[in-house]
Order: sequence, then C-alpha cells, then structure tokens
Amino acid sequence: MQFFQSATPTLHALLGLSFLGFGCTATIDSDAPPGTTPGIPTGGTSTAGGGTTGGDGPLPKLQGVGPRPLQRLTVRQYLSSIEDLLGAGTTPEAVQRFTPESVGESGFIGVLPAVGTLDARGYMEAAEAFTTRASARIGELATCAAGADEAGCARSFIQGFARKAYRRPLEPSEIEELLAVFTSGRALGYDYAKSVSLVVQAVLESPFFLYQWELGAHPAKAINGEVALTNHELAARLSLSLWGRLPDAELSRAADAGELTSGDALAKQAKRLLSDVQHTSDTLWDFYVQWLYIKSPPALASQLKKNPELFPAFDDRLKNSMLAEARGFLERVVLTDNGSLTELATARWSLLDGRLASVYGASGVTGDALVKTDLPSGQRSGLFTQPLFLAALSSDGGTLPPRVGKTLWSRLLCGEMAAIPANVPLPKEPAPNVTTRERFATHSDGGCKGCHQFLDPLGFAFENYDALGRFRTQEGERAVDATGALAFPLGQAVQFQNAVELLQQVAASEDFSRCFSSQWLRYTLGRRLVDAEAGTPSIVHDAFKSSGLNVKALWLAVIGSKTFSHRSITEGEVVQ
Repeated sequence: MQFFQSATPTLHALLGLSFLGFGCTATIDSDAPPGTTPGIPTGGTSTAGGGTTGGDGPLPKLQGVGPRPLQRLTVRQYLSSIEDLLGAGTTPEAVQRFTPESVGESGFIGVLPAVGTLDARGYMEAAEAFTTRASARIGELATCAAGADEAGCARSFIQGFARKAYRRPLEPSEIEELLAVFTSGRALGYDYAKSVSLVVQAVLESPFFLYQWELGAHPAKAINGEVALTNHELAARLSLSLWGRLPDAELSRAADAGELTSGDALAKQAKRLLSDVQHTSDTLWDFYVQWLYIKSPPALASQLKKNPELFPAFDDRLKNSMLAEARGFLERVVLTDNGSLTELATARWSLLDGRLASVYGASGVTGDALVKTDLPSGQRSGLFTQPLFLAALSSDGGTLPPRVGKTLWSRLLCGEMAAIPANVPLPKEPAPNVTTRERFATHSDGGCKGCHQFLDPLGFAFENYDALGRFRTQEGERAVDATGALAFPLGQAVQFQNAVELLQQVAASEDFSRCFSSQWLRYTLGRRLVDAEAGTPSIVHDAFKSSGLNVKALWLAVIGSKTFSHRSITEGEVVQ
C-alpha cells in the first residue's frame, strides 16, 4: 500500500473511495423467518409471499415494486467477480478478516451495511494482494507494443477492464480519473506494468465495483413512482442473481445493444445463463445452505463437529461425502433432470459413495465415486433425510428436535413465530432408557407450548435418524416414537407415523410450494417485500405451480416479475 499511502494520499478521495457512511444501511435480524421473531405464530394465516388473510380476505395481487437499497457484493460475488477479472487463484488472508456476513430481515444474506473502517482497510489490503497475485498477467491484460503510446494503451485497458468491473460503460470523467492513477505511477518512476497494476488496485477498491449501483448515471425517468432498471443494471442483476458473477461477454453485448428492456430478450438471456450448470450450481448451492441454515466454511467445521467417542465413523472424509451428495443431488434434480421441487423433497434415491452407503445401510456401493442409488424402502425422502441436513441440525452428541422443527416450520412452511419467552427450561440431561423425545417434552408445556406445539411434532418426526443421519428404530433400548400431528400454517391438518410420511404431505401442500417460491424471491432480492409488492409472490407462485413446480421455471418467474426489473424512487432522488 506504499503508493496509496505516500505517493498519492488523495487517490481514494479522488475515486470516491470513502467507505464510511457510504449510504447503505440494513436491519440485521436473527435467523428467524422474514418479518418474525422466534416463538408462537402471530396474526392471520399466511398467504403467498408473506401476505396474510384476515377478516377482509387475502391481499390483492398488486404488481408494484419495492426499493433497491445500495447493495454491497456478498463475499461470494466479490471473489467470483475478481476471478472473472483476474483469473483464479488463492484467496488473500485479508478476505478472511472481513466482518462475517449476517442473515438480514429477508432471511438470507442481503443488503449488507456500509463498509466500516476495518472492512475498508480489509478491502484495500485484499485489492493489493489480488493485484500482486495478478502481476504476472498484467502484460496479458494490458498489452502495449514496444514504442506504442503507453497512455493510449492504458486508456484502452481502462475502458475494457473497469467497464467489466463496474458492470457498465464508464463516464468520460471516470476514465480520466483512472488514467490519472496510471500517469501518477509513471511520474513516480514505475514501469508500465506496475502503473497499470495501480489502476487494477484502484478499480478493485472502487465503490462502483464493490456495490451494485442501480440509480443510473443520470436523473432517472419515473412513472407513477417506479423506475425501470437500465439495460446494464438488468444485466448486472441477472448475472449476479443467477451466477453470482460479472456479466459475460454475450450479456454485456445485449446490454450495450439495449436489448434487455424487452421481457422476451431478458428471458432468453436468463435461460442461457441457467443452461450453464457449473455457474448456476454455485448459486443453487448458495441458496440451499442459507435456506436450511447449513453454514459455510470455516463455520461449517464447528456445525458438523461430532463427539468422536459417540460417532467414531465421522471424519473429514465422511463430511466431504455428505457435502458432495447434497450438492450433487441438488444439481442433478434441478439442473439436469426434471427440476421438480416435489422430487427434491420425496426422492427415494440419492448419490452415494462407499462411506455414505455405510451411513444409509445401502449395499453394492464401494469406492469414492458418487453413484445414483435406490435407498432402503420407507426410510428416506429427498433432501431432508440426507445426512448433511440431519447432521448439521444436530449437536455433537445427539439430535435436536426443536432445531429441526424450527427449520421445517420457518423455512419450508413459512410459519410465523413470536418472541421466545424468558427463562426457557433446559431439556433433561441424557440418561439411560430416556429417549430424546422424552427429554425435550419439557418444552411442550407452560409458556413454551405456543411454539413447541408446532416445532416438536415436526422435529420428533425425524427421531428415526441419529445425529449422523443413520436410520434407527431404537434409541438405546427404547423404541423410537416418530409419530405426530399438527396444522400447517395455511390450516391443513396432518398426521404422520414418521418423517417420510410427513415429508410426503409437506411436498403436496400449498404451504411448501408457496413458501419455497417466496424464499427464492427474498433470496434474489436480498430483502423483504413491501406492501406495494403484496401480489408479486402469488403471481410468481402461480407461474411456478403451472410449471409443475419446476425450480428453473421459478427462477424465470422471479426474473420476469416487475419487482426484478423495476424499483421505487429512492428518498431524495432527483428524477425526470
């Protein structure tokens, strides 16, 4: 950082790199479902996308739009974008010191707060490290023949590199500001390549790279308080939503040509991006781990930690097999097979290697390769009986039915919850001949009953699986009781003997399909929907349902919604 600290101390001010108070705020909530806090259901009955029914019936299907807060790239988007710019390589240690991302009020990592002092320094140090890593490629990125006009070469490089990083064409003044960084380096005696590297570093520190800008370069045109995103804003939103990366050459071309304001052209580009299984799989996996509270490394190591005395079979190799199974299953069902949400929840097969076969009690599978395998009859049902899901929601020593129940209630069914009462009693300590269900029965009475009348039946249904995800009918010397009954949030009453029967009813319910489509909307937007958008979840769900609950069709329905392609006026914004 010597150049930035001593040679041109005003560079960050020149480029607008003042991170503090940079006009982006967010309410950081717990990991409860959007708009709720843990506890008992409140208000009326949930409808599509967070609307409710009360004495006046369901909310109307309004196709309004919501705000688009200034949104910082997530760490995943940040790293993928730098890879698009500079190529793959090791991640600098400075990135590990970024403030951990938190779940926002959408229920997902969404609008991140403005960069504070520590993260500002972290971004600066990371930009320096990335630039150093790419130093050997500077000549390739910014070619300039011997004897050529170096300033002209640098200008050409800026117009391509910064345009890609900023996800839009540059203003003339922005080109001149970055060119001034290059000429300052040459004036200090740095060679051409080093001076270009200073431009790279400045671009990686720029708020125009670090934030998704959707306010337009000029006063926006508003119709009834709504602003249509520009072609380049749509290209950026589409690529970051589907791939978590910068727009590729074809998408940038379409934006430059002004094609994306056509709904058909936008849908065509979305389908093209969805056909790229590798990049789309990254986003599908990112949704999955956030949706079901599966933590990302390094936090995953502690989430999947197991007591070696109780679970000697659990090691890093088995953990990696669990991860590979879940990701491979998602990718196969959604991106290469029929794409059905029902199949995700009810499949009687999975992708097993030899280690997983021992967990499942499946025969005929050995070695390290994942093989599509039919599972023992009556024991499994899609994603939610896979070892990763079950192990991640258990403790290091045993199962945690309330945690499983909360995940199903809030994330699969969108059931609302109120505040946890004070002085919640701890479950009984483990004891011989006392089942987990009996230990947690304490929560079914008194002030805890309001929550646990919903959470416990859902969680107890999974007691046929231990904390490693192995099927069992006995816990110690006692028979497992996985039976239960409850009413889903929309009012459907269900009874079941075990998790497989429960998941069949979940998969067939309106609660599940509406909740899933609403969760995808929130994940894509990074925020809760506002009242003006009350009908959007129903419109998206209707398209999803008409497709036979095809997850890729849901993606396209979200992208085709008005709230994806438009935004409301920002407070204080000057419009035409």
